[in-house]
Amino acid sequence: AKEGVLTYPELSATFILQVTGLSSSPEAGMVGIDITGPGVKESATVYVGGLNPGWVDSLMEKNSEFPLGVDAILVADSANGTPEVMCLPRTSSLKIIN
Repeated sequence: AKEGVLTYPELSATFILQVTGLSSSPEAGMVGIDITGPGVKESATVYVGGLNPGWVDSLMEKNSEFPLGVDAILVADSANGTPEVMCLPRTSSLKIIN
């Protein structure tokens, strides 16, 4: 995926991933992710269903040379059918938690 160039970092890709769920509390089969960065007061934890934990590591590697990197948008249908969306800009730092 394109990471942009130093003179035009906005030419990078944005990943849109459909996942099976997003939650602020742990649920069976979900991957816990600790998020820090601009716009997040101290840190936030989210639990994502249907996400390979290796994807988080790959995203962090891709985003290791700010301002270059990619943005990600995770989308899911909630239990009541309402869409859920979580945006992860390249400035976010993600860490898998157990």
